[in-house]
Amino acid sequence: MKLGEIIAKSREEQNISQKELAGMLSTEGIRVTNQAVSKWENGSTLPNAVQFLALCKTLDITDIYGTFISKKHKTPFDALNIEGRKKAEEYIDLLTRSGLYTEEQAVPKIISLRTLPLYHISVSAGTGQFLDSDHYDMIEVGEEVPASANFGV
Repeated sequence: MKLGEIIAKSREEQNISQKELAGMLSTEGIRVTNQAVSKWENGSTLPNAVQFLALCKTLDITDIYGTFISKKHKTPFDALNIEGRKKAEEYIDLLTRSGLYTEEQAVPKIISLRTLPLYHISVSAGTGQFLDSDHYDMIEVGEEVPASANFGV
C-alpha cells in the first residue's frame, strides 16, 4: 500500500473529511488546504517530513515504521488487534503520566525507611492471644508498609 493510500484509509477509518484533516493539521502548526491533503492521498505530491509527522500524530498512527514501511519489523503491537493496541497505548499513557517510568525522571525517588518491631508470637483477631510479648526483632520497612502501622506479626 502506498503512502497516500494509507493516509486516506486512516482518515476514512476515523470519519474525517479532507477539509477536517487540513483544519486539524493547522492546530499542529501545519497550514495546508484540503486540496493538499487530496494530492497526498492520490500520490500527486508527498508531505514533507514535518507535515508527515503531524499527519501521523493527528491520525493516531504510532507505529510509523510498521504502518508505512514494513510489517516484517516486529513490535509488541503486532500480535494485537486495534482494540488491544488502544488498551496498550492507554496503559503506556498511564505509566507515563505517573512520572515513575519516564526517562525525564532525573531525581531518583528517595525511599524513606523506618524501624518497626516484628513480633514472634502467633496472633489472631477477636478472642485470640494478646500481643504482650517482648520477643520481637526490629526490622526496617519502606513505603510498602502503611505509615499507620506501628508493629508487625
